[in-house]
Amino acid sequence: MELITIIWLSTVIIVALYIISVIFYLLLDNRSPETTIAWVMIILTLPIIGLLAYLFLGKNWRRKTRKMLKERRNTENRIKTFLKGYKELHEATIKNIEGGGIHPQTIELVNLLRRNSGALITADNEVKIIQKGIEKFELLMKDLEKAKKHIHLEYYIWKSDELTKKIHEILIRKAKEGVEVRLMYDAIGGKGFKNKDKKELRKAGIKVRASSTKLQTLNYRNHRKVAVIDGRIAYVGGMNVAKEYIDGGKKFKKWRDTHLRITGSEVLTIQGIFIVSWYRLTNEELFSNKYFPKPEITGKTLLQTTTSGPDSKWEAVKQLYFSLINSVDKYIYLETPYFLPDESINMALKTAALRGLDVRIIITGVPDYKVAYHASKTFYKGLLEAGVRIYEYMEGFMHSKTLVLDDEISTVGTANLDPRSFTLNYELNTLIIDKKKALELKKTFNEDLKGCKEITLRNVESWGIISRIGHSIARLFAPLL
Repeated sequence: MELITIIWLSTVIIVALYIISVIFYLLLDNRSPETTIAWVMIILTLPIIGLLAYLFLGKNWRRKTRKMLKERRNTENRIKTFLKGYKELHEATIKNIEGGGIHPQTIELVNLLRRNSGALITADNEVKIIQKGIEKFELLMKDLEKAKKHIHLEYYIWKSDELTKKIHEILIRKAKEGVEVRLMYDAIGGKGFKNKDKKELRKAGIKVRASSTKLQTLNYRNHRKVAVIDGRIAYVGGMNVAKEYIDGGKKFKKWRDTHLRITGSEVLTIQGIFIVSWYRLTNEELFSNKYFPKPEITGKTLLQTTTSGPDSKWEAVKQLYFSLINSVDKYIYLETPYFLPDESINMALKTAALRGLDVRIIITGVPDYKVAYHASKTFYKGLLEAGVRIYEYMEGFMHSKTLVLDDEISTVGTANLDPRSFTLNYELNTLIIDKKKALELKKTFNEDLKGCKEITLRNVESWGIISRIGHSIARLFAPLL
């Protein structure tokens, strides 16, 4: 037997054995059937590419990651030292709202978020709902200019462009004035963040760090968008830091998004979330009263900010959506750029519509990721048959991640309605228990409908066989997106 033949046979045998071992590993890993089947199909149809993709994107490093982070997670208990008074305030707030006309199921939801993510409810907040990028960044830059002590920034995307040039100038100026500035961006999402800009920021004394840079964390993105200024003002929501969030960039004629500007006690909860993230990344301890100033009472809005990530015990943000959908009596208005619900969320939406609720979903009709867009279409028929109304936003890119229900309660955050946001990414959503804010978001939803086309059952049934096959193939990859 020739040497080349021996080498070829040996390679085939090794690859085959590895494929078999990976498939057995997948089966024993007890993931969702959809995810397991998707990876098995990719590995069988594209062995080499599939194995490489699995190594970098599919292998479940979560057990190892959780072991690595076990000691670090204990640092959250130190945050509780500074939020001890707020835990007591949480309990007092619960007692106050129990007799204040709040729906009993809302109380149950608040307690759920307390148990699954440690989220505390606060009642003395003022919230501004921001619907346009230009407004968010004008407000943010004004607040940054007024910073006296510390600026903490945590963003999935941070891109070097005309907008960030202005922000960098402010951050450098504040750092020279003695303000502590920390900037955390995602290693994948921040690929447009130029090295020369990072060097310039670091030269000014600003601490700049990329998260999720190691192989075992490559598939776990930090998808949060958070800014905290002096422990007094916080920004959370869907907008990253790049000019395209103002004007749509080169790909879109318009960018539609939602963000929050918060003052009040809830800011300290969001500050704690940043400090835990920063410690996990850098080992720098910020567990000091200087970062948790006594809050100023600025309003009366009830807020509760929950987080989830690959190291979370519970899928807290998913449980938030699931509980909200199952607790309402009148309507559910949902906006999301990516719509890839798992079976539990899909069934909850169908059941709500079959109960007679007004269930409406706005999804982007001008996608940036076409695989996700086409995969989402496979869910349309079942939802439409149940009575859900589906709209595709056509005026630009719909990036808003909001849910408003019954003129009473809403949530704004970073999570898309897809498996990645619910299980793989570090996400953050703020629950808003306030009638005025719910009505404001409802009004915006209805305004967004004017820029949408409604998808009907007749539309879906008119799709050709080639289109339907394409949608179904895309859905096979949905658990991996």
